[in-house]
Amino acid sequence: MGTDVDAQEASAPAPGSLPHIKVTASTAMPNVNFPPYSQRACRMTVQVGSHAPETGFMTVAYFMHNGKVDTSLVKWNSDTEVSQYYDALKAKISSGVDMDNPTLKACMTHYPALQTNSTDPSVQQAAVGLRALLIRHCMADHAALKNLYSDMYFIHR
Repeated sequence: MGTDVDAQEASAPAPGSLPHIKVTASTAMPNVNFPPYSQRACRMTVQVGSHAPETGFMTVAYFMHNGKVDTSLVKWNSDTEVSQYYDALKAKISSGVDMDNPTLKACMTHYPALQTNSTDPSVQQAAVGLRALLIRHCMADHAALKNLYSDMYFIHR
């Protein structure tokens, strides 16, 4: 077991080898709960080592099953990333989104719109963001499986 590369890579890093992380200006955003999904987000400024501080959102989306967290997904989005993403998204939307894409249709059906009773704009935005996150991961999973099937086809030929 001492020569297992995966086990070595999965082991904890050597003490003192990771850079110092400083978190400031942390504020919690409203929790969003759409059973079986929920989402929590926190806005914060993070500085890693001697790099410039970066402000953004850390979001954790949860999938609950039988009263326990079955799956969780953590995502960091800096303000710069969000601005770039929305600029690119606006350009893509203005050029047209392929709504006939069968994978997109399947993912949108699997994750229907989340209805919120709240009139708080941040909760409504979080609901849309949570659904978009789930759909993006669904599409990424489909693409990964497609690549896996392709690879398996060529390996077993």
